[in-house]
Amino acid sequence: MFDLIIRNGRVIDGTGAPWMRGDIGIKGERIVAFGNLGAAEATEVVDVSGDVVCPGIVDIHTHSDWSITSNPGADSTLRQGVTTEVMGNCGMSMAPVSERNRVMVENLLWKAKPDDTVNWTTMAEWFDRVEEAQPAINVISLVGHGTIRAAVIGDESRFTTPEEIEVMKALLEQALDEGAAGLSSGLEYLPANQTSTEELIELCYVVAHHGRMYATHMRDRSFWFVESVQECIHIADKTGVAFQCSHMGAKPGPGDRDMVQQTVQNMLLDARNRGIDILADVNHVYQWGNGGLLPFLPPWVTAEGIEKAHKHLKNPEMRERIKGDFDRYWLHPREGRWDDIRLRRAPSSPQWEGMTIGEISRQEGRDGYDVIMDILDADPDMQAMANGLEYTEETVRLEATSPLYAIASDTTTLAPTEPLASYAAHPHHYGWVPHVLARWVREWKWLSLEEAIRKMTSFPAARVGLKDRGLIRPGMYADLMVFDDLKILDTSTFENPISLPEGIHYVVVNGQVAVRQGEPTDIRAGKVLRF
Repeated sequence: MFDLIIRNGRVIDGTGAPWMRGDIGIKGERIVAFGNLGAAEATEVVDVSGDVVCPGIVDIHTHSDWSITSNPGADSTLRQGVTTEVMGNCGMSMAPVSERNRVMVENLLWKAKPDDTVNWTTMAEWFDRVEEAQPAINVISLVGHGTIRAAVIGDESRFTTPEEIEVMKALLEQALDEGAAGLSSGLEYLPANQTSTEELIELCYVVAHHGRMYATHMRDRSFWFVESVQECIHIADKTGVAFQCSHMGAKPGPGDRDMVQQTVQNMLLDARNRGIDILADVNHVYQWGNGGLLPFLPPWVTAEGIEKAHKHLKNPEMRERIKGDFDRYWLHPREGRWDDIRLRRAPSSPQWEGMTIGEISRQEGRDGYDVIMDILDADPDMQAMANGLEYTEETVRLEATSPLYAIASDTTTLAPTEPLASYAAHPHHYGWVPHVLARWVREWKWLSLEEAIRKMTSFPAARVGLKDRGLIRPGMYADLMVFDDLKILDTSTFENPISLPEGIHYVVVNGQVAVRQGEPTDIRAGKVLRF
C-alpha cells in the first residue's frame, strides 16, 4: 500500500536518458517503486497520462534567503516546479551577523511586516528561524564571503590583514559546521571588491577541507573576463575546492562578446581536462538582466562606506570625477546605451520606476550619469534595482548548450501580494523554468527536454552535494514536477512580471502534493537541508 502513486507518466529521471513510461510509488517522503505498478493501491492515485514527470527543480543559484522567512510558501518558485533552492549566493547570506554587519544583513531582509527583524547571529540560528517558518520548499544555504568579511571589518572596501583573515576563517568554519553547503563570493561589488586572491585561497582551503562547494560572482565579465576566469581556475587548482562559476556569461565590453564567451568556456574545458574541478551555471535565461545601480559607481566611491558615498554624490566636483570613471558593471554608460537600462525598483524615486535611464534623462534634462547618481543619492541604502540588456542571444545559447553549465535563476522567491509583490522587477521571478522548457527546448531547440531537465535537477543536486535528490529512482526523496511539455509556457513579462506559468500541473515536495492542478495546496513540506 502506497501513500501516493503517480500513474502513466512519461518519466524523465534526471540523468539525461530518454523518457520512459511508468508509474511512481511513494511512501512517506521517498520514492519506493518505479515501473509498472499494475493494480497496486495507494491513499491517493494521480493519473497524469500524457504528462512529463521529472525530478523537482534544484535551483543552484538564488537569493531567496532574503524573502523565505517572510514568504515560506515560496509562491513564485513552487508554482514553477522548484522544490529545492540553494541560497546565500554572490557573497551575501543571512549569517553570520555581528554589530559590524547587522545593518547590511537587515537591508537584505525583504520584510513582510514592519516588525520582521534579524534576531539571529549564526547560520544555525538562521536555519532554525527558517524551520520555524515551515517552508514549502527545501532550503540550502551557502555562507557569504561578503557577509563574513563585513562581520569582521564592516563595510570598508580594503585588503584584510592576516589576523582578520584568521577571524574570517573561524567564522567560515563555524558556518560550515552548522550546515552551510559551502562558500559564495561577490567580487564585483561591496563589501568584497577589494578582496585579494590570497584571501580567497585561504578561505577555499577551509571549504575544500570540508568537501563543500565554492561559488563565485567573479570580479569582471566585461573588460577582464578572461583574467577573472584565470583567477578562478588558479584558486580551484591550488586549493582543490569544488569551484562553481556563477552566471558566467560575457557582458558588454571590448571585442566580440560571443568569441570571448567561447574562449572562457574552452578555458573551463581545458582546466577540467587537467583534473581541476570547476564548473559554471547560466542563471540569466533572459538577455535582460537584473541588478543594482550601485555597482555602476567606481569602487573608490564606496570604499569608506555608504555614508561617505552619499557625501561624494552631493559634491559637484566629485560627480564630475565619477563620470570619468563609470566603465564597469553593465557598461551601458560607456556606450551611451541609456535606454538599455530600465529602473525597476527605487523606493525613494517611485515616480521613475518602469522608465529607462534615457527616458528619465530626457524628461528631467539631466545626463544619464546624473540620473543614476540622483537615484542612488535619494536612497539611504543605495538599493535601487534596474534591468539591463546584458547578453547577446548567442552568448546565452553558448552557455545553455555547454555540458559544463547548470541552469539556474538568480532570483528571489516572491508572493503575488504586497509587500513582496513590489519586488517583482523581472519575469524570471515567475517564469524562468517554463521559459527554459518552452523557449530553449520546444521553440528554439537548443536542448533536448531530457538534457534541460538534467541541467536543472541531477546536475545541480550533485554539484551542491545532494545524494538523495535530483533523480527519480527508489530511495530518493519524492520531489517531483508534472507538466505538459507541449503547453508549458512562461507568461510573465517585464511589463507584467507577476503572471503565473501555464502547463505545470503537480508539484510534490518530500512526498506531499504541494501544487495540485496548478494551484498550491498550502501544504508546506519543505526542509532545511543542513550539510
